[in-house]
Amino acid sequence: MADRPPEWDWARFDNFAHGDLRLRSATDSDFAFVRGCVRDPATLEALGETAESAEAAFRGVWAEGLDAPDMRHLIAESAPEGHREAAVPIAYLRLLYPYGEAECLWISFFVVAPGLRRRGYGLRILRLLLAAAKSTHCVAKLGMHTRATNLAAVRLYGSAGFCCTRREPWKAADGALCERLTFCQLL
Repeated sequence: MADRPPEWDWARFDNFAHGDLRLRSATDSDFAFVRGCVRDPATLEALGETAESAEAAFRGVWAEGLDAPDMRHLIAESAPEGHREAAVPIAYLRLLYPYGEAECLWISFFVVAPGLRRRGYGLRILRLLLAAAKSTHCVAKLGMHTRATNLAAVRLYGSAGFCCTRREPWKAADGALCERLTFCQLL
């Protein structure tokens, strides 16, 4: 894994906001929200995970710590401007930096809460994340993987300006052979 620039600071993503949306670092009190998103049947199907494999992976990554040097768990939340006390979590993101090469920020997990999907939050959150990444002046590329069969994610990433840069065979946790797509956007 590439080295982070000395000026890298995850705090730049904490409380990054625009309008009613805000990114913040996850805390232990977010465990139930994130676990519910990860174990949602539609999420499991889209990822090709079983409930057991998703639970094991989630617990393993969460146990690595919420402040690991190369990974950050973020919560996207919505609240009326000026009313953060009324904030509602709407999505979970797990970021890796650097990923594979210097200056590459990677979305290793992104899920909108089950009851809030198909309302435009995914695109708005990606745009907020792109703005936050650009503000660091340390990130040159943002990317992520998804299964080719995850059509909602493929459409979302395309509508946010990401380009599919690689297609490869992949074996999902449920044992199914599928095609994995890599999406990237230069900043």
